[in-house]
Amino acid sequence: MPEQIKEILDNWNPIGLTFISPDEYLPVAEHIADTINESFTPRSVCIILRRALSIYGVNFRKSYGECMEIAKLILETIRDS
Repeated sequence: MPEQIKEILDNWNPIGLTFISPDEYLPVAEHIADTINESFTPRSVCIILRRALSIYGVNFRKSYGECMEIAKLILETIRDS
C-alpha cells in the first residue's frame, strides 16, 4: 500500500518539485500507510498527510481543498486494496 500512496503523492507533488527522485515521498507514504485505515475520514487523512509532510521537513504548498481531494483518493485506494 505505501507504493500506491507514494504514486498518488508523486502525481500530486505537494511541494512542487520540478524533479522528483524515485523515493522522494516514500517516507511520507509509509508513514501514512502505517497510520490510517479505511475507517478514517478524508479530513483526518488530510490532517495526517499535512503532519507527515511536516515531520519529514516538507514545506506544504497546496490548499486545504487540494489536500482533501488527495485524502479522498488515498482513502479510495485503501478501500479498494
